[in-house]
Amino acid sequence: MRTIFYHQFYWAITEFPFYKTILAQPLRQTLLYLLYLCAHASLIVTLAYAFHFGPEFREFGTWLQENVPPMQVSEGRLRVEADQPLIQTYSGREPVTLIFDTTGSRQDLASFPEPLLLFTEDALVLRRNQRLETFPWTDFGSFEVTPELIRNWLEIMKWVYFPTAYSLVLIFTFSIKLVLALLFTLLALSVTTRYQVKFPYPAYLAIAIYSLTPAVAIETAVTLTGLSIDYLEVISLATTGIYTYMATSRIMAEKADR
Repeated sequence: MRTIFYHQFYWAITEFPFYKTILAQPLRQTLLYLLYLCAHASLIVTLAYAFHFGPEFREFGTWLQENVPPMQVSEGRLRVEADQPLIQTYSGREPVTLIFDTTGSRQDLASFPEPLLLFTEDALVLRRNQRLETFPWTDFGSFEVTPELIRNWLEIMKWVYFPTAYSLVLIFTFSIKLVLALLFTLLALSVTTRYQVKFPYPAYLAIAIYSLTPAVAIETAVTLTGLSIDYLEVISLATTGIYTYMATSRIMAEKADR
């Protein structure tokens, strides 16, 4: 199936006559192609995110180990083992400010970059988008944080990232693309209706799923480069719509010429 997939992937992008060959294929094979397509795209996306954001994540983790003081929450109260107020600002790609203050002194939070986390004796206060959210320590139970624990968490996350991220991206991508394919079957149906022809529903779904191929290739390539393109979703939908329409029209034109 793997070799067949690569051939079909290429033909789905470059050969509209290819689409007539998938009309009679079993639904299982069509869904398996979609799964393979999403699996390859998800793998590339997961690796691309690790490549683009991994260094920043490691830098931020090192900063946390060096700048977060030992602290402990017990019975809804925070105890910080450092002179306070203690203000630490991470100045990476996305600045983050941490303020540790269990003394009750007043802080002008608006003067610090967002997002901001204020650690008071009773609660954790989050400021972002000029809004404050308060989370009482009683909601978190008892726990402690030390540089050694942070280092251990970061090591665990390195091992957990890939299987977790890949699984989530794959499930999300497969679900979204399947829903889109179901919607684009209506476009294929509208084309055949003009010719007063009706295919079995699996044939419409096959056309729509294989028509997703160019859009998935575009989305994956953009993610791989790390570029940000405006209206990428619109471009992807338009590409799928064009391929669905052109492939169905080509099939009907060949049938009309017989």
